[in-house]
Amino acid sequence: GTTKVPVKANITKRQIIVRNSKFSHQASAACKLGKLFVAAAISAAAVVPAQAAIIDFEKLLGPVGHNQTMLEEGYRLTGWANLLTAVETDLVGAVLDGSDLETCVSRTCPTNNTTHYYAGLNDGLLSVQSPGVVGTVKLSSFQASYIGDNALSYPSVAGLIRVQGWRPNGTSLSQTFNLAGPTTGSFKFAQFTMASAFATTSFAEIAFFGFTCAASGSCSAFSTDRGQFALDNLNVTAMVDLPEPATGLLLGLGLIGVAASARRRRQA
Repeated sequence: GTTKVPVKANITKRQIIVRNSKFSHQASAACKLGKLFVAAAISAAAVVPAQAAIIDFEKLLGPVGHNQTMLEEGYRLTGWANLLTAVETDLVGAVLDGSDLETCVSRTCPTNNTTHYYAGLNDGLLSVQSPGVVGTVKLSSFQASYIGDNALSYPSVAGLIRVQGWRPNGTSLSQTFNLAGPTTGSFKFAQFTMASAFATTSFAEIAFFGFTCAASGSCSAFSTDRGQFALDNLNVTAMVDLPEPATGLLLGLGLIGVAASARRRRQA
């Protein structure tokens, strides 16, 4: 039958803004270069494509707490709990080593990946943002698997993974994929390709989160701590706002002019 997905599981733009306010504040603080320079930089900014990347988590390892940001290929990866009362010590995920079975204790993790991958745990989310302070990111494909509980059995569709992106204007677009139940006793990574409408859209932020499904076909998120998923090999491309080369030259000339004016005043 048709999989039932509760609409309330979608994340609102307001939630993302609230949870990202700390990071946004840091980014703003790093850019206090004076109103005149900022205005000139913005007016002369050019959107240039950053090098496409595969986020494979190979440089990362270990637990991820709520509001913790990691860097991979320059992209910002942040773990979130979908609770307003969450604190930074709340476990929302972990980067696991697929070659070490002991890193997945009491859970049934995918067995066909011996590299590092991200595990979304306890109904947690993972968001992706571009390397630039201002910029957008596109996603064309990724690999994912369900992560189960050793004590439970699962139907042929064990869960879902939803990918939700927010455009710079605040509107969102989402796509949901089935995560297969265990075959021959284990879960396995599968390849997923985004539809053209999603893959060609530039997003300010993209989030991944999981659902768990019952044998009846009903699926739920953010209610059981079992919306767990494994994620790897995100095929992404960033568009980063950078000043045009002329901006630096103009700024340099402006500073030279200010210095010359100061010298003339001193000499007078």
